Formats: sequence, C-alpha cells, structure tokens
Amino acid sequence: MLSKLIFTQDKRDSINDGFIHTYELFGMNIPNEMAVLSACNTGYGKIIDGEGIISLARGFFYAGSKSVIMSLWSANDKSTTDIMNSFYKYLAEGKQKDEALRFAKLDYLETAGEIKSHPYFWATFIANGNMRPLQIYTTNWLYWIACSFFVILFIVYLYRRRIND
Repeated sequence: MLSKLIFTQDKRDSINDGFIHTYELFGMNIPNEMAVLSACNTGYGKIIDGEGIISLARGFFYAGSKSVIMSLWSANDKSTTDIMNSFYKYLAEGKQKDEALRFAKLDYLETAGEIKSHPYFWATFIANGNMRPLQIYTTNWLYWIACSFFVILFIVYLYRRRIND
C-alpha cells in the first residue's frame, strides 16, 4: 500500500506532495483501457486473505484500468526498454495486449545473447485484465478537408457580402 509513483512537485501546490501512493489509487477514478507499469516490482505486494495481492497494479485496477501490464520482480533497464518499444509497436499494429507483449518478448530473445536471454531479463512482465486490442483513433483527413472547404466558402461569402454592401 505504500508503493508510489513519483511526479515532479510544484512548490506552489501545498496539497499535492508529488506522489501517488497505492492507497490513494484505491480512492481514485481513472478509467482507461490500459496502464503500463514498467518499473520494478509493480505487480509485487502483500497477499491478503480474500483479496489477493495488494500491489501498485491492483490499485490501478481499483481506479478503473481495464488491463494492466506489470512486472513481478526487478526489471533490467535495457531489456525493459527493448521490450516496451516492441510492445507499443505491436499494439499500434492492432495486436491484443497479451499477444503484443508475447511478440515483444520474442523479439527481445532474437537479439539477446546467451546471458541476456535468461528469463530474469524478459519474463518479469505480465499482462492482466482485458486483453482486447486498443482502439487507435486516426484523424479522418477527408472530414477535415471538407470542413476546411466549407469554412473557406463561408469566408468568401462574407467577403462578397461586405463588398456588395
């Protein structure tokens, strides 16, 4: 419950201390499709009878996250960077969250040497919750072109009306 996320503190803000503790997440409303907690031990916590593991990841579920990517032990900085870059690439391609994580781990293993291919370096991350692919919204350029055309027409209309008056 005392795990926390650390943010830059604004010295002018006397209410916020720059931290979000796990116990604070339990009272927040943060509805989102996915939280990625790629720091060390974000899925690790105390086991409570009838509740399960109380961890930073669990706090995000309580706050409204539909899925959480978490780590179960200390994560290596270099392998985490490589895995997360591939993970986001596969998410952007429309893969399911667990599938994207699996492919990212396989990509990592293809380039890792004998020592770096040990599970310590890549197996710490797991996906939990809703595994549906993320909906990635793209701008519909045709819509913006049509809107711009009508705005230009309106400006021309106002200009001609002003000249005729």
